[in-house]
Amino acid sequence: MTPDAATAKAWTVLYGKIVLDRAHYDWFAKHPSCQNPGDTLRHTGRAAVYGDLLDGMDRIVRTFGLSPVDGWAEFRADVKRDRDFYYEQAADYAGTPGGDAQSERAYGRVDAYSEVLAYMTSAEKEAQR
Repeated sequence: MTPDAATAKAWTVLYGKIVLDRAHYDWFAKHPSCQNPGDTLRHTGRAAVYGDLLDGMDRIVRTFGLSPVDGWAEFRADVKRDRDFYYEQAADYAGTPGGDAQSERAYGRVDAYSEVLAYMTSAEKEAQR
């Protein structure tokens, strides 16, 4: 399998996982009685990230016309950058009075970005089979 073909397959697998996770966390964010107490803010943050990531994937595919390999590399870099940004933001909010809600939402975003990076590694391995 060529690198472009393997990456295109991995892209499809990743997109599908993000769509499923977005639906899952969006549902839980809208139904707080069905989750652990206090998880609503993290679920809200995660659902927002998955929506942003789907938009980012579409932007890369439609706007730049990059090869699958180049688009994959750019998307991975975007995810890492955003994860680091929200990690710093969450830590900043945690140290301020009344910043707990913003901190929890930001940590939910960090969780989602970390999970997507793990998905990307998994999708790469799966695509090479």
